[in-house]
Amino acid sequence: MRATISIPELAAYGNDESVVSVPPGMDPLTAANKMVKGRVEWVAKRLGMPKSTLHKKLAHSVDSHHLTAVELMKIQLATGDMAAAQAFAAAGGSVCIPNHPREASSVQDGITRLMVEVADLARALNEAGASGRGVSPNELRRAQHHLAEVIGSANAAVASLATLKGGEA
Repeated sequence: MRATISIPELAAYGNDESVVSVPPGMDPLTAANKMVKGRVEWVAKRLGMPKSTLHKKLAHSVDSHHLTAVELMKIQLATGDMAAAQAFAAAGGSVCIPNHPREASSVQDGITRLMVEVADLARALNEAGASGRGVSPNELRRAQHHLAEVIGSANAAVASLATLKGGEA
């Protein structure tokens, strides 16, 4: 039997790993609030605006201040959290998957990495569905994370083909 623990997103994932997606139905402003939670002052400084202005832009009840797309992008870059982009994509019936940062050194390396990610996804799906008690939010996020890794690894594997010229490795 395995134990499952929850670790805050940015502590759980390294610089080369994607952060799990937002819960279904979350609006982009709520996602932006989630992205800056506990570090509003730090994010405001990176945006070059007062903390109070950022608070107003993130508030659902304030109509005088609005977060721009550029500011939202800067928040994503500063925090490494893609929650807002994922919320926008989900609202349109799409998904937002980070581009896989690790490139395959060869086609064989790309295939190997892809198969490892597929195995991790299969394990997450099996463990989530094995209990028969329903799937927890953490189990769903774990499966979504591994799905993103599979897609990214597949992209990296296919991109490794671009390095081949005339059948040479």
